[in-house]
Amino acid sequence: MRRAKKMAMLLLVRSEDRDSLEAIQLVRQKGLEVEILDVGRPDIAPYLVQEIGTAVTPTLVAGNYVLPGLSLIREFLEAGI
Repeated sequence: MRRAKKMAMLLLVRSEDRDSLEAIQLVRQKGLEVEILDVGRPDIAPYLVQEIGTAVTPTLVAGNYVLPGLSLIREFLEAGI
């Protein structure tokens, strides 16, 4: 039997943003191993758009998924994908 490979996850947040703080709480409640990066500096946004495709925070990057915004993150986590 093959063991399922863990999906690498990255959560991009702005530390003072309410939605970002809620997203952090959601991933912690799910017990997920997620690297959390504070991308709140204005000089970082152009790189986010170039590399990730969005400057929206919070954004969850999970495998091939890029989920910008708290609503999409919540739906993804509730679906248990």
